Amino acid sequence: MAHEAIVNEFVEKMKAAAGTNLASVILYGSAAQGEFHPEYSDLNLLCIMRDASFASLSKIASVVEWWRGKKHHPPLVLTLPMHLHRSQLEYELREKLFLLRQHIMLAGSNEKQLWEVMLQSLSSFTTLFRHTLIELGQTAGQHSLDAVKEVGTRLNFDSSAFVHLIEVRARKTDRKQLRAAEVAAQYLTGIETVAAAVDTIQSSSTTS
Repeated sequence: MAHEAIVNEFVEKMKAAAGTNLASVILYGSAAQGEFHPEYSDLNLLCIMRDASFASLSKIASVVEWWRGKKHHPPLVLTLPMHLHRSQLEYELREKLFLLRQHIMLAGSNEKQLWEVMLQSLSSFTTLFRHTLIELGQTAGQHSLDAVKEVGTRLNFDSSAFVHLIEVRARKTDRKQLRAAEVAAQYLTGIETVAAAVDTIQSSSTTS
């Protein structure tokens, strides 16, 4: 749908402008309820950020200006206190992991569907990996490739599935050279490893 495409474009522009300061973008209102009408409805967005200082808002001003140029209301900005960051990260990792497992089961042995499941979920998980690096006390990489490699190194898991998917998405690698089931197995294992690590970080902070 057209409104989904433009929301996705907004999210990508926000990620590029705000970096790891952007925690989440939430669509609310009629569009989120499946009742969007191009002539009468607005696309209402809420941006969750860790910092909303003047400097941080200045970085996303050009994105908001672009969004307004598309005849949409400027997004609302809400800050997420850092002491809630781990809880939010844990929740989003678990939620998206549950959905990923469900979609993998539905794809079954259909390689085309399996590739689509992985490629469509990749951006969400690489963003969450950047936030995981922050919880591990490290500055997150600027690019998805940097983030997945660093998380793999820090948590001692094979990140090659994520590298393959990033390269397939960028058309640097032909998916026909890879076995979808093997990539999916490594992909799922990597995400489960990160989710388990975030659980441990959460437990440590709670008991300290």
